[in-house]
Amino acid sequence: MSEILETMKRLVLEAGELLEDRELSGSVTVKGDADYVTMSDLSVQERLRGRLAELFPDVVFVAEESKANPYDPNGRAFILDPVDGTTNLMHGFRYSAISLGYYEHGVPTAGVVYNPFLGELFSAERGCGAFLGDRPIHARHRESLHECLALVEFSPYYKGESEHTFRMMHGLFDKVQDIRSMGAAAVDLMQLAAGRADAFLSKKLKPWDYAAAQVILTEAGCRVSCFDGSEWRMDRGCDIIAATDGVFDELANYARQFAE
Repeated sequence: MSEILETMKRLVLEAGELLEDRELSGSVTVKGDADYVTMSDLSVQERLRGRLAELFPDVVFVAEESKANPYDPNGRAFILDPVDGTTNLMHGFRYSAISLGYYEHGVPTAGVVYNPFLGELFSAERGCGAFLGDRPIHARHRESLHECLALVEFSPYYKGESEHTFRMMHGLFDKVQDIRSMGAAAVDLMQLAAGRADAFLSKKLKPWDYAAAQVILTEAGCRVSCFDGSEWRMDRGCDIIAATDGVFDELANYARQFAE
C-alpha cells in the first residue's frame, strides 16, 4: 500500500466521526432546489483540506463545497465529496459517505469511500485490487441485465427534467430484475464493487460524486463510461454508467439513446 492511500484511509476514518455528529448535520443551508450543505459537509472538507495540504502541499485539492477547484489533468489532485448523500444525512437515513479520490496526470490512482454508519471502508489503488476493510472484493458476473439489481439516481437538482429522467428509468426497470434509488452515488457504486448490485445509471453527476469510485470499481472488475461512451470526466460533470463486465455493453447500448 502506498503512503498516499494509507494516509487517505487514515484521514477519512478520522473525519468520519463528523458525519455522526447530529448537531453538525442539523445545521443546514439551502444552496438550490433540493440542494443543501450542512456543517458536516463543511467540517469534513476543511479538516481534510488542511491535513492533506500539510502532508502533500504539491497536490491540488478539489472539493464540492470549494469555490475554486484548480483541477489540472497534467498534475496531481485530491478530489473530495465531504458528504456523499447530504439529504440522507439530514434525515438520519444512514446511507452517506466521505468520498476521496487521488488522480495523477488524469489517471484514477487511489480512492477511498467510507460510510461510518455501517463501518464500511472501501479502498483501492491502481493495479492492487479493491478492498472492503482488509477483505478483497470483486463484482459479480452477470450475463444479462435481466439478472441484475440496478442502482439509479434521479438528479433531484434538475426536477424540470424529470419527465426525461423517469422515462429513462422506466425503460431500465423493464430490462432489469429490480431497481433501487438510495440518494448517494458513491455509496451506490460501492455496492457494485462489493458484488451486492450489478449496474448503475445516473445523469448529471459531478466529479466528486464518482472520483474515488472509479479506481475502486475498475479494480473490482467493473467497467465505467459516460452515456456517450466517453471516459468519466474530472474537469466537469457527466452522465455516468457502471456495470459488471458481462452486462456493461448491454447497459451502454441502452444509455446511449439518452446521451445529450
